[in-house]
Amino acid sequence: MEQLDEHAGDLVTRDSVTAEHLDGRRFAASDLVLGRRGSGLVWVASSDTVPLNPLAEFPAGGAAELYYEVYGLGPGAPYHTVVRLERTGGRSFFSRLFGGKQAPVLLEFDASADGPRTVVRRSLDLRDTPKGNYVLTVQIRDPATDVTLTRRCRFVVVSR
Repeated sequence: MEQLDEHAGDLVTRDSVTAEHLDGRRFAASDLVLGRRGSGLVWVASSDTVPLNPLAEFPAGGAAELYYEVYGLGPGAPYHTVVRLERTGGRSFFSRLFGGKQAPVLLEFDASADGPRTVVRRSLDLRDTPKGNYVLTVQIRDPATDVTLTRRCRFVVVSR
């Protein structure tokens, strides 16, 4: 990928990328954006400002700002969301031996769509989240059709 009139780029090993049509005509969801307030980087989406964090590193005790969009539901249509945060990677010998595995953090909520495009923002408190690698999974279900969409992103909690 490259930006015109710039001398920086990145090598991509695939020759194409498939992008969904997010026009609100069918049930769909955008990718997750996990940002950090005060990072100095933002994405301006229409009249909204979304914090970014391209390094996907968050300080222990901080917070992560989650942003995604849900498409294709009528105004007031209900949808159900499950947010799961799980630590990944190797556990220490002692935690494996003595069963120190932490259960994933789970949040479930029902909400109503704003219309063909619904913006969802949630702040994730990382106050009690130990340093390490994590995967954030968001599942969005349309109860009318029982279709569930799953989106994931990975990030790291580091020392302050």
